[in-house]
Amino acid sequence: RGDLSLSLGRTRALVQGYQPRHVIAEIEGPLRFGDGSLAVEGEWRLLRVSARASAGGLERASLEAEKPRLRVSGLLSGGSLAVTGERVAVHSRPNGTRGGGAYDVAVRATGAVVPGLDDLVGGEEPADLGADAVVTRLAGLGVGPLSALAERWRAAGGRVEAATLSAVKGSRRVEARGDLGLDDQHRPSGRLDLAAAGVDGTLGAF
Repeated sequence: RGDLSLSLGRTRALVQGYQPRHVIAEIEGPLRFGDGSLAVEGEWRLLRVSARASAGGLERASLEAEKPRLRVSGLLSGGSLAVTGERVAVHSRPNGTRGGGAYDVAVRATGAVVPGLDDLVGGEEPADLGADAVVTRLAGLGVGPLSALAERWRAAGGRVEAATLSAVKGSRRVEARGDLGLDDQHRPSGRLDLAAAGVDGTLGAF
């Protein structure tokens, strides 16, 4: 596609002879990505990606980053969104019981600074974030801008079934679980059951 661009720094990949379907790569920044409407710029101290496949397809994919810094433009109407952290780990694998393009996803971030989180929960400390979820209906989405992929996923009945969502900021703690999708305006829609302790900010008012 002519409107899609991606650039990275030096990339080194390793495939072991006795495990030819296991690839490990270290990628240097900066990252620059654009699809005509969305733009992402990124830096990090270390970024390592690994993927393991079998004859049946992908078995597991992982990403680990130290000192990541991302700036995303075009995702929200309010301008750009900047996110930083000390360490981020993302792991994904096909869900063996659900089928239909369902994937288990686990995310952990330490020392994260996310716009809006201070106002929501209170405090100025960096946050430790976590998520364990099943994302359904990811098969057959094809290619295209993020907005088009989101619409196809919504139309297919895609959901994020969150077993655990958590945020810890100092003595403040928030945990949630539930089920989310997208409405016809691509806004999150669904139900989350929330438990919180020690929070102030906007959430503390409730």
